[in-house]
Amino acid sequence: MPCDSIIMNTVTFKEGTDVDLLEAALKELGYFTDRVRDTLYFSHRTMAGSGSFQAGTFTVPQGTDVTTMKREYSRQSVLATAKKFNWKVEQDKKDRYKMQIRKRV
Repeated sequence: MPCDSIIMNTVTFKEGTDVDLLEAALKELGYFTDRVRDTLYFSHRTMAGSGSFQAGTFTVPQGTDVTTMKREYSRQSVLATAKKFNWKVEQDKKDRYKMQIRKRV
């Protein structure tokens, strides 16, 4: 294989992925993002090339840590839900969170 080629992998997310949360997750991880119509493009200073997200499919260079991206997307989803319902969220341990739900009287 030529040394100047980049192998791209595809990763499928569930239908209905919130692109706004995904963009927030990527930014939190230090990625640069750009949205053009229905495609989210992203790159990182440590990435060889750039990736994209369109219609539930991630296209990323081989070696990209997609697990970390998914984990951060989940965290952003939890935080967005907590904000929506006025829940208090505290980080318990690495990648673990506690939520306090305030009951209305």
